[in-house]
Amino acid sequence: MQLARRSSHTNGFTLVEVSLATALSVLLLLSLTMAVMNVAEQSRRLSDHLDRGGRVRLMTSLLVSDLQSAILRQDGNTWIAIDILNKTDNSGAWVDAAGQKPAEDSLQLDPRKKSDNDFDWANPEDYRFGVGGMWLRFITTAADRDVFTDNKAVPGDVNAVSYQLIRRAMPPAGYVSDGANASYQLFRSIVRSDHTFDTGYLVDTYAGGTQQGDPGEMKSPSTDSMLCDNIIDFGVIIHEWSEAENMSVQGFPMRHESLPPLKNKNQYRVPQDGVPTSIEVMMRVLSASGARELRGLEQQGISPERWWDIARRHSRVYSCSMGLPRAL
Repeated sequence: MQLARRSSHTNGFTLVEVSLATALSVLLLLSLTMAVMNVAEQSRRLSDHLDRGGRVRLMTSLLVSDLQSAILRQDGNTWIAIDILNKTDNSGAWVDAAGQKPAEDSLQLDPRKKSDNDFDWANPEDYRFGVGGMWLRFITTAADRDVFTDNKAVPGDVNAVSYQLIRRAMPPAGYVSDGANASYQLFRSIVRSDHTFDTGYLVDTYAGGTQQGDPGEMKSPSTDSMLCDNIIDFGVIIHEWSEAENMSVQGFPMRHESLPPLKNKNQYRVPQDGVPTSIEVMMRVLSASGARELRGLEQQGISPERWWDIARRHSRVYSCSMGLPRAL
């Protein structure tokens, strides 16, 4: 009888098969990791978009309400005042940092370009209104004018209102000089109607206290007047009627050649410098993730080019245009 030979070879995977399986497992794991990261990034972007959208709706609603209710008179007094702040010392509350928004690269008021048909156009993304943006003050019948007092018989029913951009410490740490916790914030200061009356309806008068509702808050807003954070630029474009051109032209910050020159190219006063027919408000809103990145780097000190590179990648410019009431 012939016995069958038993083989000493045991069935199993070869080294090549094991290596191939390992490589495939690694590729699969990498694919799953990338998919999870992409979902997380999309979620972050959506969250940033929704966050920005909510803030913009709030600001736009208040701005439109305030500006459409603005009071304009041609009596020699100042009813609208605008200043370009390419500095940080206006409010006395700005928190400086080594790598903060740079003055040398933050002023671009005429970004117009020639198109193929020789027509001037400007991309809103290219406007830059200064380190502190534009400081806007005017007289209006504010919708929330009674929030500071229960006395409905106070003289007059109008308020002085101010919009100003300040780099300031964020809550909940308190508004102290803590640069590591500072962000760019837009403040809306509204002066009580009785105080507005007492100062003679002058938007260039800041005498008085700096608590909410006081005249001094026009320049140095109280912490309660913070409207929105992560606003890294704020400005307006004024249009006036040109009799020579028989059309509306830009009156500020760039001045059309058909209009009389401004006394100060960084300031605009109504009616002394002109009477606007419409106004376009522009604001650059930084995402929450972009704000965190900038806040960390600003303390270390970064170049102006890198600051604006990060700002442009993580922000969006919003604008709205509206007609102004006719000056009486």
